[in-house]
Amino acid sequence: MKIFRLAVIVIISIAAFISCDFLNPGLGDRVDITAPLVFVSSHVNGAYTSGSITLSGSFEEDMQASRIQVSFDSGATYVDAVIDPVAETWSYDWDTTSVADGEYNLIFLITDASGKTTNRNLLVYVDNTGPLVLMSTPSIPSAVYYGSAFILRGEAADKFGVTSVDVDIYAEDGTTFLESPTVSGASTWSCVFNSATWANPTSILKFRITAIDKAGNTSSRFYHYYNILVANLYENVVIDDVYRILNGELADAQIEAYLALNDGTALIPLEFDQDQNKPNIEVYNPDEDILTDDILTSTSKLSGKAMDSDGIAAGSVEVRILRQSDSAVMIDWTSTGNPLSPSLNWSYTMPGGLADDDYLLYVSADDIGANTRTVGPFSFSIDSGAPTLIVNQPGQGEYLNGPFTISGTASDAQGISLVEVSTNNGVSYNPATGTTIWSYNVVSPADGSMLLKVRATEGGGGTKTTTYNLQVIVDTTDPGITFINPALSATVNGQVIFKG
Repeated sequence: MKIFRLAVIVIISIAAFISCDFLNPGLGDRVDITAPLVFVSSHVNGAYTSGSITLSGSFEEDMQASRIQVSFDSGATYVDAVIDPVAETWSYDWDTTSVADGEYNLIFLITDASGKTTNRNLLVYVDNTGPLVLMSTPSIPSAVYYGSAFILRGEAADKFGVTSVDVDIYAEDGTTFLESPTVSGASTWSCVFNSATWANPTSILKFRITAIDKAGNTSSRFYHYYNILVANLYENVVIDDVYRILNGELADAQIEAYLALNDGTALIPLEFDQDQNKPNIEVYNPDEDILTDDILTSTSKLSGKAMDSDGIAAGSVEVRILRQSDSAVMIDWTSTGNPLSPSLNWSYTMPGGLADDDYLLYVSADDIGANTRTVGPFSFSIDSGAPTLIVNQPGQGEYLNGPFTISGTASDAQGISLVEVSTNNGVSYNPATGTTIWSYNVVSPADGSMLLKVRATEGGGGTKTTTYNLQVIVDTTDPGITFINPALSATVNGQVIFKG
């Protein structure tokens, strides 16, 4: 009986013990020992943003998240995000135009019901300013250009970088769309289009150039570099500085005045002449890119090519040099002494005496029918203290059938510290072997026309340079022969005429 009573007492005690909250500390509440977690899925670290965006993500919490906050000033202040407790997601709409362009370290702070917190950081770049685009080739927007395959070239600038450039070509009315040629490059860009498709035989075509930056902003302003140069009184200025002037980060009265009068949305007009009765003239040194700093001495060689199916008249290729600042004629029309030929490489060695300054070159040629074409201007500078640079081989306009060596000499009173060669139109240079006697091997040239640029830098710690450009044609494809007569496997007798 005692045993039975003892068992009853034990059972009652256990039941009472279990029914109370003695086993649950905290007066019956569950213990929250797990910190909450917050995740960002809308943007990756280092993302570029613009306009109104939605920051969003998810969170993990074993009980209940009471709050998710976002800081845009490295934790100085916070704002509340919107939480969906069922889906365990959050979001916050942010108008990035309310803050200045720049780098922002965002902090996402989650707090659970028991007060435990964790945070996650995200670096983003805010960019609400579109890129700036400049066209530099063809070099002078008011000139008349001829031929079929034209190279358009220029630069684009943005605080955070440019991803792509587009070129749209319109008819003279500015509304009839013609084509969008494929563009190579971004910060330095170029494209080729066939003007003969649209110029019949002469036409004014208009161009719009747009660039897209890493944040997706599309440029709204584009200019021809020559107009910027004229506005700056022919003082060279780099595109990054023009971009900073445009956005109020740098002061320049002349360029600011030009930008105030020109909003950069007008199409750039260029006139093209496809009159096949006139000679074609090419100028290699100096080159046609106005952004290229062609520095010559007063005795440097100017060179190029002239072609006409009827023949270029003997002695008709002439040069004219004007001082850029006031258009004063320094060398009037002077013959290069060219022979009669349907295709020739012309050259003119300046006689010396031109002062250090900036100049413009014009070139003219007649065919045997007295049809005349004049091209230019092509800009260059003369620096009497710059090194003397000579290219011995290959020759201007020479045809090459594979890998080749470009070589020559350079001299200066201070010696020569470096000779460099560019095979990609000056985008990059590689050092040549040697200085006063130098050479450079071009090991894998692609078939087609190649513009070579050579640059010599003076010694003695000086920085003066001289440049020289030459055009060569690489052709590694063997000629093909096709028989027309007699036909394959034909049986012939008597006199046979072979044709193919």
